[in-house]
Amino acid sequence: MSNTGRILKYEMLHNIRDLGGIRTRSAGKVESGRFIRCGHLSKMSDKDIHKLAKLVDTVVDFRSEGERAENPDIDIPGINYISIPIMDSLTAGITREKEADRKIFDKLLLKPDEAKKYMCDMYKYFALNEKALTGYRQFINVLLDEHEKGVLWHCTVGKDRAGIATAIVLEVLGVKREDIVEDYLLTNKCIKADIRFLAEFVKKQAGTTSELADESLEYLLGANEDYINTFYKTIDETYGGFNGYLYEGLRLDKEEVRRFKEKSVKGEKSNVKYYDRDDYKPVIKASICTGEKVAGFKNIHTGKIEEIMLIGSDADLDKFKAMYGINDEIAKEY
Repeated sequence: MSNTGRILKYEMLHNIRDLGGIRTRSAGKVESGRFIRCGHLSKMSDKDIHKLAKLVDTVVDFRSEGERAENPDIDIPGINYISIPIMDSLTAGITREKEADRKIFDKLLLKPDEAKKYMCDMYKYFALNEKALTGYRQFINVLLDEHEKGVLWHCTVGKDRAGIATAIVLEVLGVKREDIVEDYLLTNKCIKADIRFLAEFVKKQAGTTSELADESLEYLLGANEDYINTFYKTIDETYGGFNGYLYEGLRLDKEEVRRFKEKSVKGEKSNVKYYDRDDYKPVIKASICTGEKVAGFKNIHTGKIEEIMLIGSDADLDKFKAMYGINDEIAKEY
């Protein structure tokens, strides 16, 4: 059963989704109308403007200064606009200024392998670059503020910078990793017609009908599971998991994370237990002889493992992770 955000119906906004209703590990659900992801807001009908004004009171724009100058958001009375650039101007293929797009298409149009690597490198940037880390922390701080209506965040397409912002939110709220990836890939459905139109335009301008161009443009314009997996892999290698990214990379504190979860999820969130992440890490103690597996916590100073519950199935493991708000994979020890 699909566990993704709900696509909203607007006349001129093709990739606008409400994260409300997405289920968490603890059987809770993300509150509806609180978190809205989207592409740019520079083209809307009067009906769209009216609907959006009723839905949100804050818009976070992840685009660069150049992007905002080329395609400024429509200013809707009553909405607070906050600019948090995640990347510098003219980051080809991502920030989507005309000059940047032209350069990257000229360079990579017939080189699909290099196009894919280029995009994967951008997702490493999201995980490591100080500008991105600072920006995403500022974004979480905006969500922590009190709002009478929802908060909408966007970049240009609503795929890369907004996609990573969404992944961070869903990770904090305790959504399963596979569901987060599924929601990320839903962008391809939402912008399918836009991708087709832009790809044909670029090929016509370049005077090519090469299949290599089709492959390159699919990498440059679409969402790809390898991209978000690169983001996660970089986080695992750098911070030891997503909790490390939250507390070391984004420099959030445990109280902020607890408060964010508490105000954003309906359901069994009150049953989530907490452990001291400074002194303990979750482990699966596995027996080589019997195959028995027990979940618990290892004291990182003494090495002693406190056994919590027997793991006989994937459902048991999900229950343990939900019980303690664990999103990362748990290492096995024999």
